[in-house]
Amino acid sequence: EGQSMAGPSTTSGPNAEGVREEENSTWYSKMTSFLPSLDTEALVDQLLLREGRVLKKGWLTFYDRSKPHGEKRYFVLRDKSFLYFQDETVQDQGTRLFSLKGLKITYQPPRNVSLDGKEYSIRSGFLAQDKLMRELEFECEDENDAGHWVQAFCLIESVQLLSN
Repeated sequence: EGQSMAGPSTTSGPNAEGVREEENSTWYSKMTSFLPSLDTEALVDQLLLREGRVLKKGWLTFYDRSKPHGEKRYFVLRDKSFLYFQDETVQDQGTRLFSLKGLKITYQPPRNVSLDGKEYSIRSGFLAQDKLMRELEFECEDENDAGHWVQAFCLIESVQLLSN
């Protein structure tokens, strides 16, 4: 039986796949311990934000349903991301509201809503629900625009269209 000249082994033995793991295999956790916990999928999504073809872009007003006033932003839907920008120049880095993976879209017709005893009119748009069940409502310029946004989302394989 041959002995290794490298000295005592630092391995803990083979894992389930038969690959030997070294004691210092925790280097990743040591190197990333100072970082906030990150969802790997979200990190990959963040790196790919500007990749993919543009499916639709335009102005939308979004609401988180707990506030009476929405925020109007310029949105760009790509087959890999949905970002908003301050304006059409898209010079800022863009902000992602949610991942497209597992997203559910529901068309919303124009309607009136009551919030804190006040009536508000909302134009056509869509409701987006992410895989964590968070919901954002988007108001479009008109019914035609809302239909185009919903159609664009339906081009993405991981997005599901729900009926309202």
